[in-house]
Amino acid sequence: MGSTTSFIQFGYPESDMRIRATAKEIVVPNLKIRGTFAKYDANGDQKIEKAEVMTVFKDEKAVNTLFDKFDTDKNGFITLDELAKGLEEVKGSDADDLLFEFLTKIQKQQVMDEMAEFQVQGHKVEVSWAEGVSYLNVRAATQTRPFQRWLKNLNQIKNTDPKKPDLFVNKIHIQNIDMFGPRVGFIKFQCFASSWNEKEKKVADVPGVIFMRGGAAGILTILKEDTKEGKEWAVVTIQPRLPAGSDAFVEIPAGMLDDATKGKFAGKAADELREETLLEIKEEELINLTEFAYGTRFPGMFPSAGGCDEFLVLYAYRRIFSPEVIKALQNAHGGDGDHEIIKVRLVPLEDLYKEAPDAKALSALCLYDIWQKKNPKAAYLPADKAAEAKLLAKLKK
Repeated sequence: MGSTTSFIQFGYPESDMRIRATAKEIVVPNLKIRGTFAKYDANGDQKIEKAEVMTVFKDEKAVNTLFDKFDTDKNGFITLDELAKGLEEVKGSDADDLLFEFLTKIQKQQVMDEMAEFQVQGHKVEVSWAEGVSYLNVRAATQTRPFQRWLKNLNQIKNTDPKKPDLFVNKIHIQNIDMFGPRVGFIKFQCFASSWNEKEKKVADVPGVIFMRGGAAGILTILKEDTKEGKEWAVVTIQPRLPAGSDAFVEIPAGMLDDATKGKFAGKAADELREETLLEIKEEELINLTEFAYGTRFPGMFPSAGGCDEFLVLYAYRRIFSPEVIKALQNAHGGDGDHEIIKVRLVPLEDLYKEAPDAKALSALCLYDIWQKKNPKAAYLPADKAAEAKLLAKLKK
């Protein structure tokens, strides 16, 4: 977004002091703020007069205080230049508080105006949010990659017969937004929509409670023991998973695809494998199982489309490893990422289906089995002695 980033894209609650601290840095160079000021600048001369300020800040005494501080040449106007200079002088003062409150009101009005024009499938849709949900976070949430992907999918539904809609969106109500610091994490919302019921010959409501978390990447990691027998091992992680009520949930390595991923799913998968198991691999060494299955038709496999937008991009990684490394990895500790308590375990590949009650693992196994049948002569990556020595050194720390 470059220089057009605005307050509301930081995603903090209105009361968060971090917004206040950044105000002086982003108000003047920010094109969004310039556009907002222009909205209240009747003649477009880049000056704001008291009457214009009063339209959003209906407190004459406060407006007078604001102008006393920022209208340095006392001509009855505040220019952007005066605002920039004034912010350097009033940091922490009452005028700074007034300015913050004033800008917050402008930003809130801006979001309200944007939501009033929100469109889905070519028509305006009401967007509302629950009490306690920050309007700043609402705008940030609707701009995230998962939400935009969801909108793109809906916009591809044509509804050629308005009386018999395939899927028609009427309203969106955001119930909660979980923030990961300044970044939108999870979005819980209701989408009120309808669809033609051919059996009943009428338009019917469609269930639309949505938990939006975006995609994730998972890797079926297979280590082939460098012995005559050539036993195949699957790498799994064991960690607490509160939604499953488990203190030791068995699953294949995986991680969320956030906005920073920008479609580079293989790179994210490789990063997660390193963070969780200490195994370092290259993107080009991964086999994209979902691409093998679907091509570009679907972004991945949807494990719970009835209530969640999450899709899984599944990969396989296959390499020959020495018995020494396989032994060292058994019951090793991974978890370089924040808040992750992870143990690494190797299970015989043939037993993975009964050891991991994990949708990622079972789906990856299914696709891998089909891939193998289509590629019977595909060879394992050869052993990498230098990489093995590096890994053993890490495991011994």
